[in-house]
This record gives sequence, C-alpha cells and structure tokens, in this order.
Amino acid sequence: MGGNVVDSFVVIFRTTGCYWAKSGGCSMCGYSFDTALAVTTDDLMHQLGKAAALGEGKNLYDANKAVYSLLRYGFKVREGAGEQMKTVFLDDSTIRMRCRDHGVLSYRDAQLLCAIGPTARGSGVAMDVRHDYPYCAYGDLDVHPIIPPQEFGGPRGDVYDRIIVRLLELGQSIDIIQQCLDTMPAGEILWEKKLPKLLNTLKKAQGEAIGRVEAPRGECMHYVRMDGHEAPATWKVKASSYSNLMSWIPMLQGEQLADVPIIVASIDPCLSCTDRVSVIRDGGSPGYMTKEDLSRLSREKTRRLMQCR
Repeated sequence: MGGNVVDSFVVIFRTTGCYWAKSGGCSMCGYSFDTALAVTTDDLMHQLGKAAALGEGKNLYDANKAVYSLLRYGFKVREGAGEQMKTVFLDDSTIRMRCRDHGVLSYRDAQLLCAIGPTARGSGVAMDVRHDYPYCAYGDLDVHPIIPPQEFGGPRGDVYDRIIVRLLELGQSIDIIQQCLDTMPAGEILWEKKLPKLLNTLKKAQGEAIGRVEAPRGECMHYVRMDGHEAPATWKVKASSYSNLMSWIPMLQGEQLADVPIIVASIDPCLSCTDRVSVIRDGGSPGYMTKEDLSRLSREKTRRLMQCR
C-alpha cells in the first residue's frame, strides 16, 4: 500500500449483514443492516476501490479526498433510498387513506401546546432552532424549517403531514452534511487534543449555562450549573418528547381505537424522556401525590436552587 508491504488490509463492506445476523442467531460482531438496499457485486467492487484509494493516500490531503469521495458516494445511495421511501409512503393510496385527516393537530393548537420539531412543523409552524437561534456552524449554513409543501395540499397537521416532514428532513440532513464538506475551513477539529487535560478543565469549571439544540424530535434543552467540583451541582433536562406530549390530547379526540397506535407513533415519542419526578418512600403505604403536592415540591426545589447560586 503506497509502495510499502503491509501485514494486513481490513475492509468492512457496507452490506445488509450476514444471514445469521439477520435471522437473529448471531450477535458476534453486531454488524447488520448497514443498508436496507440490496448490495450488488459492482457495488462491492466500488467500495473496495475506494478503500484501496484511501489506504494508498500518501498524505492527509489525499486521504481526505478519498474520504470525501466515499461520503459523496454514500450520499447518492442514501438519496436513492430516500426516493424509494417517498414512493412507498407518499405514493401509496392505502397509507394516504390510513393517515390523512387522522391525529390532527391544528396550527393554533400546536402553538398553544408548545409543540416542537417535526410535530409542530407538520402543523405548519415554521420553527427550527438551527434556523431561529443558530448554534455551532448552523449560522453559516442554509437551513430552513421544513413544513408540508403545497404539492401535498399544504399543512393539515395530521399523521400524513408528519410523515411528509420527516421524509423531507432526511434529504435536508444529507444537504447539511454536503454543505459542511464544501465549506469546512482548514485547521484543527479539536480545541484540545489531550482529552484528559480537557476533562480535568471541565471538572473544575464554575458557573451555569443553557444549551439548546434541534434534536430529531425537536428542541432539547439542558441547564447545567458547576461549582468547581467534578459532578454538576444542578443538571436539568427538557427533552423533546416532554414538550410534545400534550399534543396527543387534540390528536386523539374523536378518533377510533384502531387509529391510536399510528397517531401516538407519529410524534416519535420517547416516554422515558417524559419522566419528571421519582418518589422514594421509606416504608409505609405507597400513597399517591396530587397536583398540589407536585407543585409544592417544585416550588421548594426552585427555592433551594436559588439559595445555592
């Protein structure tokens, strides 16, 4: 490789995985379903050629060119898969009839219930943290909220519209990566190459900060307060599913029981992200907590946090 004799040359091909992995009979390597598309012999030869080109790179620039070439080839494959998914979900009359006008969340309800992410955008609310409050490199990229286009009848806020938004956002994700590759400046990627030094610095940090990112389900917020010790003094999280949970109320009103699963799944819920309180009782009866009890505990905790600042 590159004029030198090497002991080994390992290539991991992008495939659907082996028979045993797909049948559930083997988990030795954990490599399966890297692609849902059938992989042809020509495709494998193309991957081998790209891997050889990467291995023969004489300098970092040549290696990066090979990596970029591999990524762009992967984009084409993913774009093809995206088009297939559009055909399956958007051109199928059965799926359209099953999802259209079910689980409706109106534009107004989406605003009143503070829905976020694809759930809100499916109702026509053009919101996206990457566009509204750019962070990291998003201020230098062309990123706009995706809402159901007029070619599909415009936003209705139903299950079908939320499918449309997520399918279109697959293509948007590929476009964002391509923009990053085309505009990435030269220089170091890491601020501090020595990770132990970086971790030691973070452990001694003092102060507080709020982070907001556009996660796949919508805005995710973290509040962290450090007081110079290794563990955070306070860490609070507002995950996306917590914000979208209340949107189920108008979505499910008047619907048939058979429609409940697809409506619930249409917001892609993570129910563990909606946990807000854990109560540990030392003996006695389990009892229960009322809304007033939870409100009181919340106020008491807020007062404790304010005293610690």
